[in-house]
Amino acid sequence: MRNPFVGLRPFRPAENGLFFGRAIETSILRDLALTLPVLTIYAPSGTGKSSLINAGLIPALRRTPDIIDITIADPGLDPYGFVRDQLTGNGWSPGTSLDSLSLAQLLEAHHEDTDHRVILVLDQFEERIKRSDSLDALYAEIAKLANTRSEAATVIISIREDYLAGLDRLMHRVSGLLDAGYRVPPLSRAALTEAVLRPLSIDADVTVEDGLVDLVLDDLEQQARLAGSPERQIEPGHFQIVWHRLWEKAAKAPGSVLTREGYSGEGGDGETGVTAILRSFVGDILSGLLPYEAALLQASLRYLVLPTGAKVALTVPDLVGLLQISDITTGFAELLFLPGRRAETVYTSAGKAERRPEVRPAPRPEVAPILESLFEQLTRTDAPLFRRVRRGVREEFELVHDLMGIILIEWRADYEQRTFAAIRKMRDAAPAPPQDSPSIPAGAQFILRMTSDAGAGRWEAVSDQESSATLRLLLSLTNSPGWRYARKSTRQFNELLGLLGELEQKLQVGGCRKPVRTTSDKRDQEAEGDIGAYDLSRQ
Repeated sequence: MRNPFVGLRPFRPAENGLFFGRAIETSILRDLALTLPVLTIYAPSGTGKSSLINAGLIPALRRTPDIIDITIADPGLDPYGFVRDQLTGNGWSPGTSLDSLSLAQLLEAHHEDTDHRVILVLDQFEERIKRSDSLDALYAEIAKLANTRSEAATVIISIREDYLAGLDRLMHRVSGLLDAGYRVPPLSRAALTEAVLRPLSIDADVTVEDGLVDLVLDDLEQQARLAGSPERQIEPGHFQIVWHRLWEKAAKAPGSVLTREGYSGEGGDGETGVTAILRSFVGDILSGLLPYEAALLQASLRYLVLPTGAKVALTVPDLVGLLQISDITTGFAELLFLPGRRAETVYTSAGKAERRPEVRPAPRPEVAPILESLFEQLTRTDAPLFRRVRRGVREEFELVHDLMGIILIEWRADYEQRTFAAIRKMRDAAPAPPQDSPSIPAGAQFILRMTSDAGAGRWEAVSDQESSATLRLLLSLTNSPGWRYARKSTRQFNELLGLLGELEQKLQVGGCRKPVRTTSDKRDQEAEGDIGAYDLSRQ
């Protein structure tokens, strides 16, 4: 039996038979898509826009004659090339070359030849805004379709509400763009009940005990109320997380029953089942962070969450300015902060005393882009711990609600304990160095080992900016006294050097730095006079 609750990922078109609670919205969107040349669909993150489009609108359009739907969710795809390939792959054989046509001309030519209307969905458009320096060419093509009231196509822009300002240049080209848009409303309690019971009715072998749906919805509404959500608006993502978990735990065989007792058993010490399930969910997300990302999150939570669990909205520059070296767990401070200097009196060559002021340790330049990347991960639809809030020119990040604050405070304390224990274990296992020589920092060993292991499945997904920042941070460790000794002790250093080499291969960042050199390359380097800043083989 497959789980009918998809969790946080969006529904797919093939899962239309499991998608319930959005019949009215689906009908409205279908009518708008068949009428307007440009339609903007927007809502807060996690409202379910992609699911509504994929499993509601698209199947409804496919039941409509003379309609071809094309969805582009990848912001890296060129709309013209993708649309051309989809149309020709669908059987269209244009009589002339398409190479000189623009996107609008391509769609008009297709309509003239086939009399079919294309519904082009640009999903997650906020990602295209974030990644593209200029969208003027695309906006110009959309404007041509809108301003000529073209029958050839409808362009649907699906975008998070907090990114609507990114459409300002398109709004200048298309008057009333948002007036004809559609804001996806929150799911009502009746719709949420339908979204539970209707999928289960498809498979009569699994049932829900009377009262369980109301109990879960009551707890979700209480959670939303405590978070300050208007009208006790339930987070659809949390709704899906809870039911996905209940199914996985209880629906093991035909005849299974999802019970109130099973749900209540998820909680403990006075907390609801919703809270316990979300706590487990948060733990699973954060366990996938790389060690230095977890260290930065642990430090940042001091400022993003009050001791009461209340959330605070801050920008990345705010956090960089607030972070102190004492916020960083032992072993990671050297990685993330530039060293400071105590106030001191020095004497010049002429014997004159000069007072040098104290220089406090400051975050390294790489900390800001890594924080940006961290929040990018934690605001995604499949990991919604934070939300992006735009206030004028400020782009702030805050928890989705205060319930997550209490969970993250507990995670922060547990993270510190686990990190200290791991570093102590590594330090105890390391051989003692000569008496007057510093040892390799145990934290440095821990960072490298954990980064190499935990990052094995993530390197292909990170951006070049994050990758280069990661490598620069790790390489900066080689300037510490302990590592300078390690270069002479060879065995431990060569082992760590091998880990850096593995990491460099996984990062695959080209052109941003000189390559890591091995000891065997040293003589050739010296002959060429090319010992670079990132050379690890110098002793």
